[in-house]
Amino acid sequence: PALSPLTLTSWLPDVKSLLAGPTRFGKRWARPRMTELFLVGAGGFLGAIARYSLGGWLAERTGPVFPYETLLINVTGCFAIGLFMTLAVDAFAWPPAARLFVAVGFLGAYTTFSTFGYETVKLMEGGGFGLALVNCLASVTAGLVAVWLGIALGKVIA
Repeated sequence: PALSPLTLTSWLPDVKSLLAGPTRFGKRWARPRMTELFLVGAGGFLGAIARYSLGGWLAERTGPVFPYETLLINVTGCFAIGLFMTLAVDAFAWPPAARLFVAVGFLGAYTTFSTFGYETVKLMEGGGFGLALVNCLASVTAGLVAVWLGIALGKVIA
């Protein structure tokens, strides 16, 4: 069958659905799901470029002695997710589409450490100081062990 402009663009989200935010359960599952994927992907594309650009720029200026670029990206990402989520959820109730694009997409690609930081602070705000400590210890310890295991496996394979 011949493709018409209608069939080529029928999967694109319309402006109204973007502003209303994606819904997970509804009669038209394909459109909201594609919208979610598009928002996360577009935000992730920009976040990865931001991380690469900022990291490269800083690495040229600081040298290889200490990973300043990673530290800066992680800290700025934590600040950004704290600010954005507070405004998006608590202050202005922005639609889920904005959160998908910025928090999941952009900041998810910019740094996953920002998500870790935000979730840990939310645990503490909810009175779960023990859970926050477990999250910190488990994430850092398991992350370092996983890196070490990955290096070891890579050496075996190579």
